Formats: sequence, C-alpha cells, structure tokens
Amino acid sequence: MIHGMEADRLGLVAHPKRSLAGKFFTSLVPPSLDRTEISLRQQWRLSGSLKVLPLEKDNIILFEFEKKRDKKEVVKGGPWNVDGTILVLKECSQDISMVDMDFSVSCFNVKVIGLPRFNYTEDDVEKIVKNLSDKPWISYKYKEFTRCFCVKVEIDLKKPLPPGFYINGDGPRSPFVQFKYKNLGEFCEHCGMISHRICGEAAKMRPLTRKFKTRVYGPWLRYDHEVLACNGLPVKLHYSQPKPFVDMGLTYEDTVTYAQFMVVVQVDTLYKSEHEWGGKKLVRSLLVSGDNDCFRFSCFPTQVIKDVLAFEIDRISPLAKLKSEDKTSIVLGLVAGLMKQRKTWSKKRWIPYKVRVEKTVMVPPVDMEVMLEEAKDKKLHDTIFTNIVKMVGFPLGKSDDLLMKTIRDAIREVGQTQFPDSYVESWLRCVKRPGYYSILILKEDCHKRVKVLGPDMDLFDTCCICQDDFFLGDCATITSCSHVFHSSCIKGWINKSTKCPLCCVQLEVYTRMI
Repeated sequence: MIHGMEADRLGLVAHPKRSLAGKFFTSLVPPSLDRTEISLRQQWRLSGSLKVLPLEKDNIILFEFEKKRDKKEVVKGGPWNVDGTILVLKECSQDISMVDMDFSVSCFNVKVIGLPRFNYTEDDVEKIVKNLSDKPWISYKYKEFTRCFCVKVEIDLKKPLPPGFYINGDGPRSPFVQFKYKNLGEFCEHCGMISHRICGEAAKMRPLTRKFKTRVYGPWLRYDHEVLACNGLPVKLHYSQPKPFVDMGLTYEDTVTYAQFMVVVQVDTLYKSEHEWGGKKLVRSLLVSGDNDCFRFSCFPTQVIKDVLAFEIDRISPLAKLKSEDKTSIVLGLVAGLMKQRKTWSKKRWIPYKVRVEKTVMVPPVDMEVMLEEAKDKKLHDTIFTNIVKMVGFPLGKSDDLLMKTIRDAIREVGQTQFPDSYVESWLRCVKRPGYYSILILKEDCHKRVKVLGPDMDLFDTCCICQDDFFLGDCATITSCSHVFHSSCIKGWINKSTKCPLCCVQLEVYTRMI
C-alpha cells in the first residue's frame, strides 16, 4: 500500500490501474479533504472501498479504488465537482510523475442543442467539435433524424467555456447552436471562466432577437435533466369523460357483470420564458404534447378506487418526474370526478375517462430561442418526410440515382434550397430501409379479427407474443392456423416475420404503403 508521504516523495503511484490523480482547478480556496471525500463518496456510489491520499505538494489528491470497474465508472461519469468546484481527474502511470500532469484540461460530456437537421449531419462531427475545442474529441453519439448529438471532448479550462456558435455567421437571424455541459459546477457568468465564481468585468452580451440581447454565459450552459423536467411549478389538471376509444380496441362491453374503468392520461409540457424589453414583460411559450398512457382496472367495490388509481398513476413513466403532491392531486381529482358522476355510469360496465396533465417548465430565453427553432425545424422536417413519401412512392426497383434526384426535388419543393449531399444520402438510406414506407397487413379473408367478449375469456389463452392475457374489449386476431393473438401484437410480428410465432405456418399477408 502506498502512503501519502511516499507518493509525495516519489511522485509515482503504486497501483496505477486502480488509481486516479485529482486536483481542483480554482483560483479560490479548494474544498477541504474531508469535505471532498464525503461529497465524492456520495456521488460515486462505489461497490468497493476507496482510499483518499493527499500529497503535500501542489494540492494533488490520490484516489485508490479497490475495484477497477469503480474507477472506470468514475472516469465515464465525469467531470465531478465538490460544492461547485471542478475536480480534474487524470489517469495515473508508473512512468509519469503526478506533479508533471496537466490538470488544466478536463473531459466533458457535452450535448449539442439546436442543430438543424438539414445543415449538419454525422459527417460534420469534426467541424462541430472544432467550435467546442481545439483538442481531439474522444467519442460521440449521433442519432439520425433526431437532435440527440452528444460528444465527449477535452476542454481547456484556462479559456472561457465555449457557449455555442452561429450557423451562418454572427447575427440575431442566424440559428444559434448551444453547448450544454454535464456536471458543470460553478463558473463565472460574466467572462465564462471556470476558475472563479464572479469577476469585475462587464457581462458579455449577444443578440437574442432583433431587439433583445442576453448574456452569453448563464445557467443554460448546464445540462441537467432533473432541473429541466420539473422546476417546482404546480401542474394543471383537466378531466373529461370522452367517447369510448374504439380505435384502441377498448370499447363499451355489455356482457361484463361488474364495472370496469379505462383511464387515459396525457402529460403535456408547457415551456415558458420571460424577459423584459422596453419596460414590458414579454412571455414566449411552447406546448409539447406527450403520449397517451392507458390503463384499465376493475373496481368493485368502489371504495378501493383511490388505492388502485394511486398505484396505476405512480407507474406511468411520464409522471415519474412529477412531485408526489402532484400525483396525489391527479388521483383525488379523478376520484372526485368519478364519484360525482357515479349516477351516469353506475349502470354501465365500461367507463372511459381522460386526464390531461399540463406541467409548466420555466426556461431561460436562450433555451426558448433554441426550442422554438427546433419546433420550426421539426415541422419542416415532417413536411419534407411527407413530400418524399408522396414523390418517391414505392422505391423497389428504382436506381439510387433516380431516388436521390427525386428526394432532392422533394426537398426543394418545400422551399429548402441549401442542403448537403449527406442529408440526401441519409434520406436515401431510409427510403431503401425495409418497411420504412410500407407495412405488411394480414389478409382479412384469410384471418379473423374479433372483439373479446365474456365467453372468450375461458377460450382464449395467453398471447404468446406479449405474454399477457386477453382483456374484455380487446381486439384479437384468429389466424388461418387457428391461433389467437392480440391484433396489435400480430400486426407488429408479421413485419419481422410472416410466419406464425407458434407453428411457423406461412401467413397470408399483403403490402400496404404508409
């Protein structure tokens, strides 16, 4: 085991494969060793033990891990900070003294926000990263046709943090691409330096709109899912009793002998930003509609409705980031509504109900600017998609040259005249992807589609595709080989394999354009 004095004297590490050298990059007084150890143990959540050994020279700290996988996870999840002060961690070596290591460069995971789909593609990763750092990037994640672009890169801490860049030169009309840093900690919002909290310089400004300017550096440089998802504002709840959801296969069923409830929950997010200009408060907003989550339950006696609803609401993923009191409000409001209208459904056996949850998230004007650009870009992208589907038609048998010409014409037809070849090529890959523009459908004259009634509950076994039972009101499909599946399950299955999942008999299908 290496001791602090030995490490200080030798400047080397006894167990480099299980050790990291760390140093706070700050012009202020760094956190104490005790505070550092307590904070990092809480953040790292190690599976093995950890030794924290201070070196008397240059304020370097040696972290020795019992398990290599703990060290690997720490390196992967960085950078780390203690009370907002960044801790730069470096790999140790038997050949390099710790006092000779450069602790002014740290790896950051950065998300790129506001990148237009038709301007930048995967081929432009290096060009984008050059706006972020002059050092080689380590890795990146890029998903085609989405805005999920993350890069891991070394950042020079002696320079101001790069906030982003304009697509087409500096100006309020040019789209601004943001850089958001994971685990950023504290930094100066005047000059963008990470070594101190505040300086006497005037805050740097940039145009946000034609008439409004904002600071270049601010809290929007942090990338934090939890803060963005729910910032403490109360939710608005809207309850309604819609018509039966025939398209979901959850229709009213007369044969049921007890009441069944079907609840649809839709979570919408209303993003808002406020800023003052000319003595007036200006508000911009963007509503993003979420997906529907549907659940059903039988409830007899009705006294247990509250407990059942509380259990089901807590399971819904979009609601997971809401506060517990918001979830309680949803349940109490739903129960009150059901009980108030009890006379209208007491004689029914199938009761649909809809809850729309609207949560408001306040975001900085800088983020709202990018989000509005993203919404505009998404609308354009959807229009391009529709136009390509219409003009390309069924791509089978068509040459790549012909398809690319048609795709270019489809893009130009919606008014987009400047786009790289890589954007057209990405559309070409999608056009040629099996099942992208067409789906397989079971032939109705060969297979039977039925609605599950009371007597069917004992006849139909579990659906082998999803491993779930059949519920009353479900849509089921009886194939030509006499096997029964959920209609939605077999619909998805045949686009992967056209053979019966139970007996492997070839099913009769046909191709339909989307």
